[in-house]
Amino acid sequence: MPSNLHLLRWASFCWVLILLTSGCTTPFSAVAVNPLRSEPTPGWDPGEISRTSQAVLDERGWGVAWRARPAAALAALEPDAGIPWVGRTIVEIALAAAIDRQRNGDRSSECDGLYLHAAEHAASLKSSSDASFNAFVDRASGFAVSRLLDRHGQALWDSSRSAPAGFTGPSRRYQWIRSSAVTGDDGLGPWRRVVPVDRFEVRKGPPISSIVGLGAACVGKVQRPRVPRGLADGLQLPDGTWQPLTVTIEFGPEAPLRSVVFRVHDRKRTEVVESSGRTRGLSGDFVTPFAVRTRELDRQNLLSLGLLGFLRGDRFSEETGLYPLETPSNDKIPVVFVHGLLSEPNTWRFLHAALLADPVIRQKYQFWAFQYPSSTPVQWSSTRLRQSLAQWQQRMDPEGTHTNLHRMVLVGHSMGGLLSRMQIVPGGGSLYGRYFTRSIDELRVEEPQRRMLRDMFFFEPNPRVGRVVFICVPHGGSPMATDWPGRAARYLARLPITALEVTADLMTFNRDALTVRGRIIPGSSIESLRPNSDTVQLLGELPMDPRVQVSSIIGCQDGCGDPRHSSDGVVPYWSSHLDGVPETVIPSDHSGHNHPVCAAQVSRLLHEHLQP
Repeated sequence: MPSNLHLLRWASFCWVLILLTSGCTTPFSAVAVNPLRSEPTPGWDPGEISRTSQAVLDERGWGVAWRARPAAALAALEPDAGIPWVGRTIVEIALAAAIDRQRNGDRSSECDGLYLHAAEHAASLKSSSDASFNAFVDRASGFAVSRLLDRHGQALWDSSRSAPAGFTGPSRRYQWIRSSAVTGDDGLGPWRRVVPVDRFEVRKGPPISSIVGLGAACVGKVQRPRVPRGLADGLQLPDGTWQPLTVTIEFGPEAPLRSVVFRVHDRKRTEVVESSGRTRGLSGDFVTPFAVRTRELDRQNLLSLGLLGFLRGDRFSEETGLYPLETPSNDKIPVVFVHGLLSEPNTWRFLHAALLADPVIRQKYQFWAFQYPSSTPVQWSSTRLRQSLAQWQQRMDPEGTHTNLHRMVLVGHSMGGLLSRMQIVPGGGSLYGRYFTRSIDELRVEEPQRRMLRDMFFFEPNPRVGRVVFICVPHGGSPMATDWPGRAARYLARLPITALEVTADLMTFNRDALTVRGRIIPGSSIESLRPNSDTVQLLGELPMDPRVQVSSIIGCQDGCGDPRHSSDGVVPYWSSHLDGVPETVIPSDHSGHNHPVCAAQVSRLLHEHLQP
């Protein structure tokens, strides 16, 4: 029979999971689909022969006979390819024939030549005042490139991978020319995988349309050497990150042997490219990469990383740090997402995707995330954030010459807002004196612990933070932290070993140097969130830097008739409200960062932040 202690632990775990994570997650994820069996849409779909094209085929005497001899039909139509509707017919039947052969297990690579033939003729079609015609051209070319990616992957541009030297199309042969610049001019490293977005269907994601344009919208998985995570990786994208990419195809001069070059573009950094003598906007999808990442995390972990970080903070402490969510840039303003209790950076996927849908925000801002085990007390985690920001600043801008890096925006959700608030308030001797009766140099601790304590108590507002956005933040604490779910959560939380060692050394070797307040063991983050806790009182006393623009977004799930008496289900209005701070009340539960009204408000604030 299980012990009462064992039953209590599991009962506590279940109720904490239900109550404390209520409204804190979103099912925004992806499922794999077969693009050759796509559902029909109101517009044109690859494999479909439009009425106009069928009329061209009927007029030229090909009717349905082209299906048995597509190469002959294409050869007969090609002399008139300069006529827009004949050119469109060529593209449509080349795609239809390629799809048919791929479905039936083409072993002769005939479908590769047909896909290239379709992409070549789509590229040669002139732009038209007919928007639907231009959309057809982009869709057809993107589909052809996507299927070639499916069949050959990175071998299209990576010389370290084997691929056929060329393919035979209906009217000519094509020769691969591998570009040494894997990603054009974007400077990104190799990709472990590049997958067309039409291989996935996003379930319950933000209602954001993909961008129609040149090339095939893809998702790419970053491949990096296995090194310790965090800032030690040289401020590169972490291994395994999924990013929005666009793959384009370029054809050389017309000849019996025509060269073909595939290029990969980082879609967050590149909006337009030169193609066929004119500037073209790239296709793009800023939703699918987040959904694919969620799908992967769900397969890897039974529990979310945020919950694991809370329950096993002792094991996840080494991963604490600031992580770039795109290739770092000295020219863009940093936006740093700081997650809350029982959470992790992937919780920002809805808001992040919504913000990337705005081309101005894509061009002006770069996004980062701070990851930490949320079981640790607020003062400890906020110090780790302060240290991470300082390291990032030193490595990105040691001379302090890049002005956009001095306009950082912190966006904190729930407890992450308290960590963010600690970056814009001053510490000092009066703060230190609340806990200690001796100077920090007189404490009997190891030097690394002394440095941590100094960083925890002696600090100034970060001069590079220009704006902070609070989302559903318990500035006054949360009653839930004092109720029995909070007590159960305190029982389940696990603190990092380093935090436990500092606390143990202070209580064991420096008890005579502690004030009465300092002798109270700080406990987990749940203790920090109690109303009237030392952390709540401390933040109420420390003034926020008046130079920094501060805004609050407050959730209200019970009608919002009188927000003063409302709550987001976890944090009451009176706790989220700060006198003198502009606020927006949204009809949301505690998961306000997943609400479209919140996304619109954050977008507005980021645009406002761009003003001189």
